[in-house]
Amino acid sequence: MKRILIFLSIFLFSNSVSAQTCKVSGNAGTYAGDVIKVYRYTDYITKQHENLASVPVDTSGNFSFEIETDHVFEIFLDLNVFLGKLFVEPGKEFKIVLPQKTMKHESDILNPYFEQIEFYIRILHSDNNITTAVRKLDRLWNESIDIIFKDPKHINPGVVEKEIQKMTDSVMYFQNDYFEEYKY
Repeated sequence: MKRILIFLSIFLFSNSVSAQTCKVSGNAGTYAGDVIKVYRYTDYITKQHENLASVPVDTSGNFSFEIETDHVFEIFLDLNVFLGKLFVEPGKEFKIVLPQKTMKHESDILNPYFEQIEFYIRILHSDNNITTAVRKLDRLWNESIDIIFKDPKHINPGVVEKEIQKMTDSVMYFQNDYFEEYKY
């Protein structure tokens, strides 16, 4: 019986230690008095999502929220016309910058094909985070694809290898299991 209690207490303690808080804050004066919806996709294909928070922005434009997690995942901030993307990491604290508030036009509200403009949220005072590394890798990927397929009839294998090496070298400084899987 004593062994079972020790095992249970170790198990419960290890589970409670593994989940940590990721704190996100910022100042966005143009959103003063608004509520920003934060969610994550449960299915990227159908865009089904789970609401994580409704974040009030005070009259000075300050906002903050916390997400309890034991792993890295992508969240989205619904900013009307814009959709901000950010990767939360256990135990990290981010101070972010949001774009100036832009409202949908009436024609956008009625347009069934309207899509929000997606962007990676800029994190202040930190270049060593997954969001910045993914943004950099995505930018390099798009540039490399343009170079590789400049002349689709004559793809040079040497150029492909050179572009892959350039992407790999540019994000070599960032080591994280989630990012390594993303990069792969």
